[in-house]
Amino acid sequence: RRREKVTTALLDANAAIKDHSRNTSEVLRLLEDVGEDTGGALGVFAKASRLSEAPEGEEVDHSLCRKVLYEGGISCLVGPGGVGKSWFAIHLAIALAKGDFWMGLQCREPKRVGYLCLEMTGVAIRERIRKLDPELTHEVAERIVISGQEATGRAVNVMEEKFSIPLANWVATEKLDALIIDPLRNTHKLNEKDSTDMGDVLRVFSTLGCAVLLVHHVTKSTGESRGSTAIRDWSDAVLSLAEQNGDLVL
Repeated sequence: RRREKVTTALLDANAAIKDHSRNTSEVLRLLEDVGEDTGGALGVFAKASRLSEAPEGEEVDHSLCRKVLYEGGISCLVGPGGVGKSWFAIHLAIALAKGDFWMGLQCREPKRVGYLCLEMTGVAIRERIRKLDPELTHEVAERIVISGQEATGRAVNVMEEKFSIPLANWVATEKLDALIIDPLRNTHKLNEKDSTDMGDVLRVFSTLGCAVLLVHHVTKSTGESRGSTAIRDWSDAVLSLAEQNGDLVL
């Protein structure tokens, strides 16, 4: 009976819309018949707002770090092996936790950051953090959560639920605003030259509900990342780290 009621109301409303002699208020009265079953005439769209209704001065920047990391988005730091990508990623984690500048770019406010490292131990990560910021306060350190290879091993497979579900639970339990994954290649067993495979992997990270930075290797010979098409399609920002004439260029 409820389905019939909804169907009838919508058909009547549709006919009224096509009948230009019937005004908008009459159409809306017809749609009110479905209100209790669909959450109102507009249902889930009832809270949609016009651009003109936005409060003056409303914050529209959803970046955690300007031009680098965005709420719920995926960014990628790429570069050849041994160039120092992990050092840059750790430095970003510190800047996010402090709400400080990273490479001259503002991190808006202190955030909780997870660092999933699959090539180093948690001890090694903490040692690098101390070298980068010897005066790091306990308050800031509390916002950085580290999972090293002693906890996960050198590789996980996020395409399997026994890894993807605990990862999502970890992000939720720790209330992480951002997650750094270092390196991407140790999180799956798929073909990184296949954009479809890479898209499947990145889709998992996109559902975590926090900003994600993927540390990804490029080949030294070509300077191109494996699965580069999928990575660029899914990423809000791709940062390239390279060595030129003895200097590091980001």
